Amino acid sequence: MINGDITSKVIKLFSKMAQMNIAIQVEEHQTNSLKDTEWQIIACVGSGLSNKEIAGKMNLSEGTIRNSLSTILSKLNLRDRTQLAIWAVQTGVVNKLFEVER
Repeated sequence: MINGDITSKVIKLFSKMAQMNIAIQVEEHQTNSLKDTEWQIIACVGSGLSNKEIAGKMNLSEGTIRNSLSTILSKLNLRDRTQLAIWAVQTGVVNKLFEVER
């Protein structure tokens, strides 16, 4: 389930990627400094959760989630949460982290 405010962006980007065979690129060294909490946030973004939903799920404030997302985007050199969500789905981060929670 993808949050309504990013649905159209994700669909358009997936459509472009399918036509052009483009993937969101993140180098392995960029992921090395990610903390466990940041990985959880990435999985939540990839699952389409809003900042408010992520905050509730992780018992953190929305401000903390916003700050963490800024840090994550900077570490991974991504432009926005849409790119982050697509990367999380493409690389299987969403599935890997939610398997651990089960």
